[in-house]
Amino acid sequence: MITQTIDEWLGEAVNRFGNIEMAKFTCPNCGNIASIDDFASRGLDEQLAYIECLGRHDKSRGCDWTSANVGGTKGKGRLVNLPESRQLEVFDFA
Repeated sequence: MITQTIDEWLGEAVNRFGNIEMAKFTCPNCGNIASIDDFASRGLDEQLAYIECLGRHDKSRGCDWTSANVGGTKGKGRLVNLPESRQLEVFDFA
């Protein structure tokens, strides 16, 4: 699993997708891909895009996985180092 600082993670998102709103993430459980914009356009908190499958909010996708589940990202995500020595396990970029 890749471990990055928040600045490295944000920088990679911008380099790969042009801007953070277009960043896409893969659910480690079902493989669904969703962007921050997909969440925002549904009126959902944009910060959910990298920790929850869109299926939690769109039942037609058939998945309700979140990185807060036991098993986190099943080793398929990233660990982002946050201020105050905290870490957040997030879905990997698509």
